Amino acid sequence: MKSSAIYESLAPMGLFSAGQLCMGTWQGLTVTLQPYNGSSYYLDVAVRVNAKDKELAKKVKASVKQLYGKNLGCINGGKYLRFIVGFNKKSPCSEQFTAYMNAIGTALRQNGVSPADSCALCGGGRADSLCLYESGYQPVHNACVRSSLENSRQEIERNKINGSYLTGLVGAFLGMLVGSVPSILSIVLADTIYALLFALVPIASAWGYRKFNGKMDKLSVVMVILLSFVSIFIMNFFTLAVFFVQDYSLGLGEGLWLSSQLLFTGEGLMLILQSSGSMFLFMVLGLFLAWRFIVKTNAGSAKQLEALGSTLRPNPAYNPDNYSYFSH
Repeated sequence: MKSSAIYESLAPMGLFSAGQLCMGTWQGLTVTLQPYNGSSYYLDVAVRVNAKDKELAKKVKASVKQLYGKNLGCINGGKYLRFIVGFNKKSPCSEQFTAYMNAIGTALRQNGVSPADSCALCGGGRADSLCLYESGYQPVHNACVRSSLENSRQEIERNKINGSYLTGLVGAFLGMLVGSVPSILSIVLADTIYALLFALVPIASAWGYRKFNGKMDKLSVVMVILLSFVSIFIMNFFTLAVFFVQDYSLGLGEGLWLSSQLLFTGEGLMLILQSSGSMFLFMVLGLFLAWRFIVKTNAGSAKQLEALGSTLRPNPAYNPDNYSYFSH
């Protein structure tokens, strides 16, 4: 079933959609629903548990299976417990959702897990609002969210005024060098190229660009992409230098010099282009894996802030005189 049809069927229950997510409350539990693996969905329930407690998710999962009659995956996310659910056309989605939540709510009580009642931002109690935060719908203080949004907006404006392409380029280049090290080591030590390691290059380059106060616009994305492909030359350069050092018993300085003499020529560059086809393909894959991180710009961040602010709602469980959850 399409997510839009599922979310629409849950609207009468008080849940609302924002982009690919659906969120709201169910009998005192703050929940988030989002697509997972095509036909399934993540159903996140906001709690405050020890993220290192690996046995908790197993206990809750076993309790849910006993109550629901079927196996539902459960993952401990620290600020939430994540369940994996599915919807079919055999019965209304609202009935299926209610069955899931009845089993989950009871399982949480049986294992002593209480719904989140502290602010996801500051950790303080008496959270008077709910908001999408860190990919989940969470109890928050209205003031904390407003302050966080305003600080982020001011940071975006400062970057628009004071951000520098030059310092950003320096940071991106240094980040690219650091991100290339794992790939160089894998090539030298294991004689193997790992696609996931190539994803570190654009991520490290984008991180360096931001840390050096680079102006965050579309040009920053272009710089990171270009430097990512430049890293292929850097990898070849250092790999060849290590080859000279190891196979010809040369000093590191001599190895670097010979490597530069060979590669800093038209013939050397053509050799890299002809012999590094797989590395170019791996870099393309690495860029694909890192795409959501490297395309973060001021414009995109501003839209994200607006989207986050639009999910801010009063917390129905908040009562200044009698603050409690699981109250109906």
